[in-house]
Amino acid sequence: MTTESNYARNIYQKPSSSNFTRNGILSDFLAKNRAEAIAVSIFEYDEEKHMKSERKEWHEIGYREGHKVGINTGRKEGIETGSDNLAKLLQSLTEAGKTEEVNRLLNDHDYRQKLVKEYSEIL
Repeated sequence: MTTESNYARNIYQKPSSSNFTRNGILSDFLAKNRAEAIAVSIFEYDEEKHMKSERKEWHEIGYREGHKVGINTGRKEGIETGSDNLAKLLQSLTEAGKTEEVNRLLNDHDYRQKLVKEYSEIL
C-alpha cells in the first residue's frame, strides 16, 4: 500500500483513543496542556452534576419509550374493545331482525356512531 493510500485511509478512518495514543497525539496534547488538563480533572469536573445530567437524559429516554409503549397498548386495547362492541351491536340488531339497520350500519359512519350511543348499555 502506498503512503498516499495510507494517508487517505487515515483521513477517513474514525478516530479512536488508541489511534491518538499510538500516534502520540494525545500525549502531545496532554504534555502541552498538562496544567489545564489537571485543573479540569480536579477542579472543574463535578461528578454530582454529571450524574444528575445523565439521570435526566436517561429519564427522558425512558419516558419517551414508555409513552410509545403506552400509546401502542392503548391502540391495541381500543381496537379490541371496538371490535367486541361492534360484534355485540351486530348481534343485537340481527337477533331483533333489523337487517336493514345492519346494512346501514356497515355503510354509514354517522349512523354507526348513533347506534353505538343508543346501544351503549349493552356494549
